[in-house]
Amino acid sequence: RADATPASPTVAAASVHDAFGGLRDELLHALMTYRRADADDVVQRLTGVPHETVIRQVYLPVMHEVGARWQAGSVDIAQEHFASTYVRDRLSSLLLSLGGGPRDGELVACVTFPGERHELGALSLAVHVAVQGFRVLYLGMDLPAHDLCTFATTRKPTWLLVSVVMPTAHEILVTYARRLRAGVPAQTSIVIGGVGLSDALPCV
Repeated sequence: RADATPASPTVAAASVHDAFGGLRDELLHALMTYRRADADDVVQRLTGVPHETVIRQVYLPVMHEVGARWQAGSVDIAQEHFASTYVRDRLSSLLLSLGGGPRDGELVACVTFPGERHELGALSLAVHVAVQGFRVLYLGMDLPAHDLCTFATTRKPTWLLVSVVMPTAHEILVTYARRLRAGVPAQTSIVIGGVGLSDALPCV
């Protein structure tokens, strides 16, 4: 709560029969072989597909597979960085194409947990929120709690959404949540979530 070979295996076993499995495989191969133009060709074929579908069915599964291969030792750091940078650029492009959401929408801020270097979850969330009709300010990675509180006091967002990807001790997250709650306006709702949470955080 509170991101090889041309005949590479499918990104996920359950994806074999879905409409995007082939595109995921092509994009994965292009990224693992540093072929940006080929990756761009795959993305071009996704024109007209809803942003959230592209993220959920293509970008995030591909990055999940890259991460799994990196952990298994079959992908090196350069490959992982190239893939992450490419997908980050694409997510940023989606957010830009939405203009950050409607100007008259309720303001939502998306950010990563301090020290977090994985931003694809936060960027994906920012796109999702913009599609839902909110005005989004994406604040990026590794923003200290003090500066986030200062921002919230100044801009008074309706929602403050914090992405946690790396496993983080429950006590650290609770302390962070309480610090935010004490430092941001009472009318701002705070949600901290992501795969880095081992347990649900208490309401603060």
